[in-house]
Amino acid sequence: DHARVSASSASGESLFASGKGDIPLVTVNGAVYQMLETPRDVGNSLLGESLGDVALFDEQPSLASPKEMAAGLSNVAEQGAVIYGIKGMPETTVVAAEVDGYMRLFQRVSYAGKGPAGASLEDTFGVRGKVKSAELSGVGELTGEKANEVIAVLLDEAVLASADASARGQYLTVTLENGLRLQLGVSGDMLCGCGGWSCPAFFEAFEAAL
Repeated sequence: DHARVSASSASGESLFASGKGDIPLVTVNGAVYQMLETPRDVGNSLLGESLGDVALFDEQPSLASPKEMAAGLSNVAEQGAVIYGIKGMPETTVVAAEVDGYMRLFQRVSYAGKGPAGASLEDTFGVRGKVKSAELSGVGELTGEKANEVIAVLLDEAVLASADASARGQYLTVTLENGLRLQLGVSGDMLCGCGGWSCPAFFEAFEAAL
C-alpha cells in the first residue's frame, strides 16, 4: 500500500493532513499552521526553541475568538503541549508540536479568512537557499541550485492576490535540505499557502529551467 501512496503523491497529492471538520491545526501568536502528513515524527535534532504552548484545546477552532487564537490553540495537540520552532527555519513558516505522542510538523496557512496580514510570501514560506528539490505536479522537478534559483524568483516576485485562497489537485512540493517537505497549492498562475499569490514569472522560470 505504501508504494501506491508514494507513487500517487508525485502526481499531485496534498502533503497536508485533513481533519473531520476543521483542518488539524495549531496557532502561534494568532497565525494558523496546518499539520502535515509527514514526517510522522520530527527528530529532536530539528527542533528549535519553544515558542509557547497550547493554551486551549478546541475541536471547533473556527469558532474561537481572536484572543483565543492569539493565546495558542489547537484541535489536535493537547492543552499544554509545547510548540517548537524548527532549527534554521523562520517560525512564521513552520512549527512543530506533539500530537498523540509524535512530534508533528505544521505549515503556515490561511484559515477562516485569516491570511498573511501584511506579510510577504517569504515570511510564511521562508525556504530561500534551503531547497534540495522543487516539484511542480504535472510539470516536473528541479533539484539543487536550479531549484533554489527558481524558488528565489517566486519569493522575489509573488504578489498577494487573495488573503484566503486554497487550491487542490496541483501542488508545488519543496523538499528542504533538512529533509522536511513543504507544499503550496497551485491554481493557474497562483500559489496558495498563507494567502493566494500570483506569480507568472515563477512558472516561466520553472519551465525554462527544466
